[in-house]
Amino acid sequence: MVSGSSLYIHFLCNLLFLCQFYFTTLEYP
Repeated sequence: MVSGSSLYIHFLCNLLFLCQFYFTTLEYP
């Protein structure tokens, strides 16, 4: 079973990836 801390880190990495994808798509008109 996955520990809470690693799950939290995985969630942060996912959120960072989504934010990066969101901002890169905003750069294009």
